Amino acid sequence: MKEYSFSSIDSDLAAKCHELNEKNVPNVGSRSLEGLTNSIENSDYNEAIVFDNKVIGELRSAVYSPTFDKVIGIAMIDK
Repeated sequence: MKEYSFSSIDSDLAAKCHELNEKNVPNVGSRSLEGLTNSIENSDYNEAIVFDNKVIGELRSAVYSPTFDKVIGIAMIDK
């Protein structure tokens, strides 16, 4: 199984997440880097998904599931 890690999104990772978003969904919900940074700073979920030292996605939302007895989340992953 591949090992992924999660890292808090700092300014460098915000730029990489923005680039990833623009690449995958250029005309859907697009926003400026400043807008994305503001959203990240005001979010409880500001984690980048990292594999082989490369940002491959970002966590968008997460919640505890009593059914699975785990936290489950929705993430944007590079295609």
